Amino acid sequence: MYADALAAAGFDNGRFTPDHGRTMLRGMDATTASDPFHMIDAVVGEQGLVVDWLVDRFGEADDRQHMFEELGWLPNDDGQAEAFLALSDEQFMDEVGEYDLMMDDVVSVFLEDDEEVAKAGIVDLQERYEAGEFGLVASLLTPSYEKLHNGLLRARAQTAERRAMLEAIAGGERKVQDEMNAALFYGQAMARMRLAETATVDQVYNAAVAEADLDENALALRDDVLALIQEATEKSRCTLSLLRTEQSSPVCPADLAEMRNLARVLIAQWDRAANNEDLVRLLRLVAHLESDELLLTSLVAHETFDAVDERITNWLKIGPDDDASVRVLRAAEQVGRTDPFGYVAAVRAVQGLCHFRVQTYGVYEKQGSAGFAAAIASASRWNADQLLYLQVVFDTEQRLARAEEAPELEKVEPLDSIGDLVDRVAVRAARDEASAVIARLKSGDWKLFDDHVFLPVASVQERRATARRDLRKLVAALRRACERDRD
Repeated sequence: MYADALAAAGFDNGRFTPDHGRTMLRGMDATTASDPFHMIDAVVGEQGLVVDWLVDRFGEADDRQHMFEELGWLPNDDGQAEAFLALSDEQFMDEVGEYDLMMDDVVSVFLEDDEEVAKAGIVDLQERYEAGEFGLVASLLTPSYEKLHNGLLRARAQTAERRAMLEAIAGGERKVQDEMNAALFYGQAMARMRLAETATVDQVYNAAVAEADLDENALALRDDVLALIQEATEKSRCTLSLLRTEQSSPVCPADLAEMRNLARVLIAQWDRAANNEDLVRLLRLVAHLESDELLLTSLVAHETFDAVDERITNWLKIGPDDDASVRVLRAAEQVGRTDPFGYVAAVRAVQGLCHFRVQTYGVYEKQGSAGFAAAIASASRWNADQLLYLQVVFDTEQRLARAEEAPELEKVEPLDSIGDLVDRVAVRAARDEASAVIARLKSGDWKLFDDHVFLPVASVQERRATARRDLRKLVAALRRACERDRD
């Protein structure tokens, strides 16, 4: 994974040549496509280690008396402790044998090349496990093989994607420059904006200032920023997290407001000159934003789309030519049809954060597997507004923990940078309530929103509900325009 991260950095910055691609391909030949990171080997190795450890540590009755005391993190539901301690030595070895056989089935599923067959096999194993078919020892020690198998599938897909890219570069079918990361160009445009005088920036933003009235500094800034945005929007990959540091807010990083500003430059330029390519670039910028997996980034992507939608609707009324309509349509189709503006991915990311907190706050130890499962289920049902509220709460927890090292953090509210999109009173309330909310969660009370009244930080859930409809409406209008042109 580290090697791939280094390779990704090289692609992001356009540092590789076709010769480099061929060299990396030879290195990849040493990996196995079906098990690129040796996960199956790890499962097999774990099988042997766990069985040897069980027999060595708990093979005799006296040893088993200490098992639950030594392994206090293990669940103790449905009289498992009593049943385990009542096992004879022979019964214990039979239980270990059942675990061994189950692990053989797990490895067999992992070795299956057909993804759908493998997924069905994992589901079958899970059902048999929950029915107690594999015995007591398996019920105590078995991890989530579904998650591990999903990791294997992601590793296979990632390796296949990287190999395809290297083969295309090595063969000259794709240019290294095309694989560069759009975020780096956006970052350069942001830096250029930061260096400019406020009055100069205001001219560039203000579409009412005609082209002929832009002063020399404003023209230079506008042209430099538009050139960098053009470079960025020609790239397929965009990883905005490349622009962030450990000090960046996980809720509202500084680059989010700066991406809004870049969109403002494009919108003003369209309003000033009505260049069709600016509509294409705006839509591609929206597509880049939606890959960020942050709730507020999704909100900014949607807001930017609204501005583009309004302008395209008016543009279509004047009857643009066929080629222009097709280009704008193709750009609109790049905005994620399966997850418009990235709301689904952002929700899943914060749910993952909540699941991590369930683990780190020790719910398993406090309430056993049933309480743990209930906490995970609660977090999985929370809507986007609830999740954004909790994201601010968790962010406040981290800010308080770092207050001694970085007291300046307390003086800056990162969400103020997009203050017109959020409710500042709600942000302050979430931060004020953070300690009490964290205390509830740490106590194992994850039914927080059953009785906790909170102020939504932003209207994420409401906007999410219209995302598909908004995108579908624009794409349909563009398709009708293209069909009329053909007729």
